[in-house]
Parts: sequence; structure tokens; C-alpha cells
Amino acid sequence: MKQLTLFILLALISGCYARVPDKTGEEGKPIPNFRIQKDSISGFYTSKIPKGNPIVMVYYGTNCPYSRSEIQEILEGADDLKYVGFYLITAEDFPAILKFRDAYAIWGYRNVFPGKDVAGFFSKHFNVPGVPYTVIYNREGKLTAAFAGKIGLAEIKKYIDA
Repeated sequence: MKQLTLFILLALISGCYARVPDKTGEEGKPIPNFRIQKDSISGFYTSKIPKGNPIVMVYYGTNCPYSRSEIQEILEGADDLKYVGFYLITAEDFPAILKFRDAYAIWGYRNVFPGKDVAGFFSKHFNVPGVPYTVIYNREGKLTAAFAGKIGLAEIKKYIDA
């Protein structure tokens, strides 16, 4: 009985620390070009994202507790990672996005950019199984990792400079 309890405990602990990125077929490729709508009027194409710094894109749901938890952790570490651009992308409507943005005071972060993927490109391109879904690009703009489900800053930090 003690061995079973120990095995379960070790399995749970290792599950918390060892995340293996998803295989997307996009590893080593640059950020795909698609439009992110900042509000009902303005937006930008990902090709306009400045080069030279890591980029983290989180496809999220405004009411998803895992998305909320991951984004909260990102915001708590955003000041330490000022050189990383965090793009929070959803397919939800603008009232939900604006409510989410205001609830988390996202407008107060210079390196965090919420927006809407109007065309649904992100979810199709990465074959997103659910939210949150996070993709990490290094300083050269090449995909280093993609994760389905909530990840923390430890995983992000591990792959932004890979």
C-alpha cells in the first residue's frame, strides 16, 4: 500500500513539472501572418509584430478557468518579461474581450496585447483542441513550443530563448 501511495505521489509531482510540447509540424517555422482585431475598428497583421524579441500567443476563452489562471500568471510575471510580447487571442465577441481586458487591467501592460482572431485562423492553423492553447516563438521568430492546456511561466521561460 505504501508503494502505491508513493507511486501516485511521484506521478502527480512529476506531472506538475514535466510538460512536453505538442507536435504541430510548425516547429522552427516563423509566425504565420493573420489579422488580430484589437477592437471593432482597428487591428493589425502578425507580420507587423516587431522582430527581435520572443512572442507568446495564448488562444484563450474569457470564461475558461484554465485560461484565466494562465493569463493571470502571465500578467503577474509580465514586468519581469518586458522583452516578451504576449498576444492574447480569442474568437469571442468584443464585449466579452473588453470585459475580460478591463477585469484583468490588461491595458496597463505595455507588452500584453489582447485581440480577436476574426477569421478563425489561429485555431485552424494550429488545430487547437481547446483553450488555453499557447505557442511560443523565440527571438528569431521561430516556433519553439506549443502547449494545449494551461502552462505556467516556467514553461514559457524555458522555451522563449530556445
